[in-house]
Amino acid sequence: PGSLLEWGRGEPARHLVWRPSRLIGAGPASPDEVGDGLRHAVGTAVEGLTQSHERILQELSGGLDSAVVAAAVVERGFAHRIGASLNYFGDRLEGDERLHAKAVAERLGLTLHCVGKPLLPLTEADFDVAAKGLRPGFAAIDPVRDRDTAARLRAACATGLVTGHGGDAVFFQMPNLAIAADRRREAGLLGLTGGVLEDIARLTRRPTWDVLRAALAKDESHAGYRPPTLGHADADTSAWIDPWTADCAAAPPAKRLQVRALHRAHLAMGWSHRGLEADIIHPLLSQPVMEFCLGLTTTQLTRGGRDRVVAREAYRGRLPDLVIDRRSKGDLTAHYGRVIAASLGFLRPLLLEGCLAEAGLLDRRKLEATLTPEQLMLDRANSEILVATVIESWVRWWQTRVPDAPQGQRRL
Repeated sequence: PGSLLEWGRGEPARHLVWRPSRLIGAGPASPDEVGDGLRHAVGTAVEGLTQSHERILQELSGGLDSAVVAAAVVERGFAHRIGASLNYFGDRLEGDERLHAKAVAERLGLTLHCVGKPLLPLTEADFDVAAKGLRPGFAAIDPVRDRDTAARLRAACATGLVTGHGGDAVFFQMPNLAIAADRRREAGLLGLTGGVLEDIARLTRRPTWDVLRAALAKDESHAGYRPPTLGHADADTSAWIDPWTADCAAAPPAKRLQVRALHRAHLAMGWSHRGLEADIIHPLLSQPVMEFCLGLTTTQLTRGGRDRVVAREAYRGRLPDLVIDRRSKGDLTAHYGRVIAASLGFLRPLLLEGCLAEAGLLDRRKLEATLTPEQLMLDRANSEILVATVIESWVRWWQTRVPDAPQGQRRL
């Protein structure tokens, strides 16, 4: 997104047409202007993306992001087009957000369908649709949910599925110590007084001394970056810098973290069963919303030691306080860990003997140690394992269509 590829003789040239660096810090300062501006941006995106659909389904996880989008759909007069709101819940307390989703549905007058997530092992067939697009289909990374939503779209004759995807990035739900460095850049050392250090410590759940150390650090080049757990430690990380983040090299570190998160969020737009059934609509990743939120400073987005504080205040009174003031977030880590553990018979040979390991993108030694039931209880690499599974399936499928040239160098 935002790039122009120029094809001709030789290698294609990439030109950035949309530059996030031009937007950073260019937003309004007044709290009233910020709240009105955010509601206008979200409402504009919702209206523009849903007005051509007579029947839509709405994802309602119970979190703030999907609730904000649902509120905008209702406020723009499209409530009558929502066939149902969908909530998927796990069998553990931290993965069950039905209480919050029901409160939102009741406030907005929506019909809510709650669907339990079964614990089913993964198979090769689960990733067929994710493998056949031009890019890996990360939208189908949860194949059971993907197929279920597709069936519900078909049954409801819905042509659109509205989600809150991307809210973590645009509204800034990233409790990272880089926030302290941004604050020092914005207001100097005096900007860290008056309880600011304590607010950031509360947000990041780190000691105040760690916050102060991060604020005073001279090297900000890797702020907010966490290398992959399953990759080689000596890999060239410069190849992982996306064009948007590179464009923002001079920006404060937490804003660079936000830009990187926005770039990664767009990866979830690949093939999926529900995407083949209907249009997947992500209003929070639309240009108006991204540009408005990039214009806000990190201080505005995390004021008072709260994440997504601008979105909370903008929709206060429009959504239940139960959701607006919520500090916790649904967590399905344990669910996916058990799914992976039940799928090791499929995953171990796929990844250990696969193209990614052969090319040196995955470290076989780390994989061997991680892909055991005992280690999966300790590690938080579930997301990386599922991402690697999607990419491996995609590479293998395309190898049957466009195999490597005999002289091609596969090791990266």
